[in-house]
Amino acid sequence: MKGWYKILTTVVSCFVVLALLSTLVIGCGKKNGEEVTIVIGNLTDVTGPAASALMDITRSLDDLVRYTNEEDPIPGVKLRVVTFDTRYDPSRDIPGYDWCRDKGAKLIITPLPTTGESVKAFSDRDKIPLCTAAATAPMLQTPGWTFCFNSPAMYQVNAMLKWVSDQWPNYPTKPKIGSAGWYEPYMVEVTKAAKEYCQAHPDKFDYVAGFLVPMGQSTWSGEIPALKDCDYILPPATGIGTATFIRDYRSRGHAANFIGLDALCAFKGLVVDLVGWPGLDGTVSGHGATLWWNQSYPRVELAIEILRKYHAGEADAILRSSPQGYIGGIQQQGYTIDIVRKAVEAVGAANFDSQAFYDAAISYELDWEGYPSWRFTETKRYFADHVMLYRWSAEQGDLVRISEWIPIVLE
Repeated sequence: MKGWYKILTTVVSCFVVLALLSTLVIGCGKKNGEEVTIVIGNLTDVTGPAASALMDITRSLDDLVRYTNEEDPIPGVKLRVVTFDTRYDPSRDIPGYDWCRDKGAKLIITPLPTTGESVKAFSDRDKIPLCTAAATAPMLQTPGWTFCFNSPAMYQVNAMLKWVSDQWPNYPTKPKIGSAGWYEPYMVEVTKAAKEYCQAHPDKFDYVAGFLVPMGQSTWSGEIPALKDCDYILPPATGIGTATFIRDYRSRGHAANFIGLDALCAFKGLVVDLVGWPGLDGTVSGHGATLWWNQSYPRVELAIEILRKYHAGEADAILRSSPQGYIGGIQQQGYTIDIVRKAVEAVGAANFDSQAFYDAAISYELDWEGYPSWRFTETKRYFADHVMLYRWSAEQGDLVRISEWIPIVLE
């Protein structure tokens, strides 16, 4: 019995040693870059007033991550997205940030300017990179862990108003300009920029008014009469507010030209459905970090390929209604994936963390065909330095490019 016991003990010991060795080998494999999962947090509006556009941005992020994992993997890495619904309610921004952090997110993406401003201090405190699609000046005043792929809205407004005053001078008197929108960071900055540009260039425009109303308001009984004689209007930037303002303005017979940033394009389907192309004809919109879906460049074509690969039955409908959400989303989120890839190349998959992303981001420079050479630096936290202008054409039923990339105007 003692001999059998000794043999059994030896066998069991061998199995234990083998199990420990297997665990060590697997663990070393993970440490050497195998099977590492990088979690990306996504703070967005899934069920709130901007969801009609932002759901397509979320879909594009999920699809780009899936495509990267399946077709163009980062060596040793699997990407995963966790999404929190802020409902475009600023009170949910910080809980959403905490939720993403607790889910293991090494970086967080948000298309919402409200979220960018709310979360910046916490991102800086915890040293978790925050990548935003919409930039406002407060996000950038102190260079930290927030990286804005667009330029601040005020810089884009300055560039667009300069272009308008240079290209459309055929008015017998100074053209009148005004704005209206919800009281949220993006539209606050647009309103401030338009007013300050007109004050700085009194020979270019006659500034009428800039109205900021509570978030969610969809009736414009006071604002439209005050802006009825404008030649140019910067309309609301978000969701149903954009569509109802333009619809009601046109239904009252007013003829101002609308000027918007890429937020306007994100709600193209909603606006076209409510207003119709005749009421939008001649509208000009500026795109700060993305090209429109009908531009023949590799990154745009890749976005369309991904859309048709994963959503063949819906692709045409998405391209009609929300190409900026999906196609623009893949372009902007592609910057983030690029930075993750460069960080992994620099430190290895097992060593990737928030600091590695930060280190790669502050020297990230764009080299995509069709785009200018943009970059972050240790002090510059917005990426795009140009705006591309498009005209909404009733004849084409689409947006038509009317400019090359034009530099943003800082003041």
